[in-house]
Amino acid sequence: MKKELDFKSEAYNMRRLLRISADDGHHTCSGSLHGIEYAGVSSRWKFLDGINISNTQKLTDEGYNLKLIAMRGAILGFKSTFQFGFFHADPHPGNLIVLPENVIGLLDYG
Repeated sequence: MKKELDFKSEAYNMRRLLRISADDGHHTCSGSLHGIEYAGVSSRWKFLDGINISNTQKLTDEGYNLKLIAMRGAILGFKSTFQFGFFHADPHPGNLIVLPENVIGLLDYG
């Protein structure tokens, strides 16, 4: 339980993921607006308002490109794991949302 509630670890992981995806603009993290600080990290996170990645009907109805979203997610997964040695171990639909312009919003970095 202590490890799950360690927001220093969460901030560290989020910062690593931000560095990995900073150059492409196809992914964002809930901390990308204000940067990540270890003290008070939970009060500095950016709120991401998007559509749950599993709600394909809503994404389609609103004109999102599902093929592009899937490709971006796969690239991020492979790039972060094989190029940077970072594996997001909890990529279930509750931790992935889609933002305008088919940008993937990532949540939960514990």
